[in-house]
Amino acid sequence: MVSCDSKNDPSGEPEQPDEGTFEVKWDYLVENGISLEHQMFIGTRYLGIEDYNGSLATPPSDALYVGAVFTKTNFGKDFEDEVSGAKNVVSVMASFGQTIAGLNTEFVPSQFNYKGLIKDILASEEWVKFVGTSHSPAVYGICNLRSMSNLGYLFPDNPEFAEGMAESIRLRSSIKTPKSLLFGKIEMQGMRIAMELPKEGLFVTPPADKEELVYVKSLTYGATAYFVVVSDRTYDEVMGCFKGLHGSLRDTFKGEGGLLRGSEIYVFITDSTSENAIVATDVDALLDFMTSPFALKKFGYPLYVDDRSANDDSDLKVL
Repeated sequence: MVSCDSKNDPSGEPEQPDEGTFEVKWDYLVENGISLEHQMFIGTRYLGIEDYNGSLATPPSDALYVGAVFTKTNFGKDFEDEVSGAKNVVSVMASFGQTIAGLNTEFVPSQFNYKGLIKDILASEEWVKFVGTSHSPAVYGICNLRSMSNLGYLFPDNPEFAEGMAESIRLRSSIKTPKSLLFGKIEMQGMRIAMELPKEGLFVTPPADKEELVYVKSLTYGATAYFVVVSDRTYDEVMGCFKGLHGSLRDTFKGEGGLLRGSEIYVFITDSTSENAIVATDVDALLDFMTSPFALKKFGYPLYVDDRSANDDSDLKVL
């Protein structure tokens, strides 16, 4: 539990609890994604907002790829200081969504070769089939935000993104004294690319400091939508609409007599490697995202990374 005081916040937000504290409590949370054992979430670390200069995206460079090698001290900072050297051929498997079936191939890890690998994957029958299938959120969560200032607790690794969300909503909202603020997150998982460390090691000539090196064993790509509903309805009423208790979500916002007619929704969608969230103010944008989060040339951005020791393939979790 963390302290949170918004008494001086001029945004006309719902009153905070008497104890002046805020706890991130997911009242509705569904997790149906693929197994992500050993993987670390980096899906919010580098995000920015497309139309807000105060929240600039800082996506990893092209040096973040499967088979890339870094020192433990540099790993995850900006992925710029890659350890160079001739590498051996590695076996790679690309899987899609929650299915096991995928694409097996080989390549020599490098920034250039990885771009070619991605291009081949996007042209594969497996990817085309995956894009055309129905999609379900890997993660779908709802919580009572209570105050815009609490967004920072939902994005502890990226306070600029949290402030950018809050400012974007403040600039657009016409509801000065809302009764509730609902926060939601949706994560759609796309392709996962993973490699096997060769028995002879990753480098043709093993470096002397290989015990201090980290390599990227796998990356899981996907797309995310974070949203806030500003409403004159109670939080329980709004949450009930998202749980399907009052008919279709679209009708609750747009239908005659819909429970959320007059409420506002702000959706921040990130679905490309630029990691710049697009801001939408219509529930249809959220519904369209859930229906079609990927396209033939649109595979999202890195959500999870599995970092391993380049010496013995042991799990490190440096970030």
